[in-house]
Amino acid sequence: MASPLAPVTGADEKFAAHLREFDPFLDDISQAQVIEDAHEIRELMRIASQERNVAFTFPSMPEIFGGKIMTRPGQPGSSTPLVLVDVQAAGLDTTRWAKNIAVTLSFFDGPEFIACRTSFAGSVGPIMAVIGPRVLYRLSPLGRQRRTLSATEGIRASFELPGEGGRACALRELGPGALRGTLDGGPAHQPGLPLRVSLLAPGAPPIVTPGVLSRIRLRDDQTRDTIVHLDPKDAATYAALVRLSAAPTRPNPGGTDRNAPT
Repeated sequence: MASPLAPVTGADEKFAAHLREFDPFLDDISQAQVIEDAHEIRELMRIASQERNVAFTFPSMPEIFGGKIMTRPGQPGSSTPLVLVDVQAAGLDTTRWAKNIAVTLSFFDGPEFIACRTSFAGSVGPIMAVIGPRVLYRLSPLGRQRRTLSATEGIRASFELPGEGGRACALRELGPGALRGTLDGGPAHQPGLPLRVSLLAPGAPPIVTPGVLSRIRLRDDQTRDTIVHLDPKDAATYAALVRLSAAPTRPNPGGTDRNAPT
């Protein structure tokens, strides 16, 4: 997952250091989660426009470039939504470049690396335009990879938050070192908050494990997209979480297995 130790031209040191944990060239996306939902893509691009720092690469160049995002993709129904990136700090002059050159664009959602493959759409001065993404790839830090849960698996999670008491977290993704889910509306607690996480699957005893809040992000619908890092120090719990996340779903009462291939 780690990227080559190429300099990140035009990016500040903190962003460049974080970027080197990943591969901004997207040479290997076998561990990536594919995001195709248009609403979620718009949410993530809104985050990108707020954070502003992005990286971009080109197939014919070994360098990694940093820039500042200027806009997010257009509203639903836009024929050709564009993302504008200020590339002045990277020292690039793209005004004479041909359109449709392949570009990889990436940024961060908290600890998560988000990237897409897109193409160059033109430029005005130091502002480069690329085609808005239709697909995004999400990569987690090493040891925090997760798999997407289906609604039929019935795995539940809960933990206590300061001033809120016990809260159920609608799980979306789970792995031995992290979980991601949705909480009802409330405050955006600071990362680093220690948690006592309870996980329960149908027909399995509860698993209680230490966790740390990695990120809470308020979504457009006012629910909270939440990432919790789980403590891997207890090897038995760690192994149990792996087994839990891979537990098969029971068949429907009528006898049809909802996990059977169609």
